[in-house]
Amino acid sequence: MLGSRKRNAYLAALREHGAEADWFDGYEESLTVLKQKWRSADAVLICTRHVPHAVHDIVDRRDPRVQWLDQDNARLVVVHASHIMSRQEEEARIVEDSPPAVSQSA
Repeated sequence: MLGSRKRNAYLAALREHGAEADWFDGYEESLTVLKQKWRSADAVLICTRHVPHAVHDIVDRRDPRVQWLDQDNARLVVVHASHIMSRQEEEARIVEDSPPAVSQSA
């Protein structure tokens, strides 16, 4: 989660639904810390109204783990996190169910 407000409420809502969550406050932590946390994250939720503009500049908007929340509340945070995780699980199932590649050696 990236943002500067409602930290405790959002983290509690995620934990209630079985998610482990970490928080990044762009006003308190350096962007280097964000890059380190980013690498290990399964999902990244960004509360756009609560982060400095520098965060907008370094986040890869095409990353499928990222969800930008222009409007945020605890319910939406949980819904978006669940959506990202469901999509990742589905993609993993597709990969598992795919037939192995056949090599064509002569």
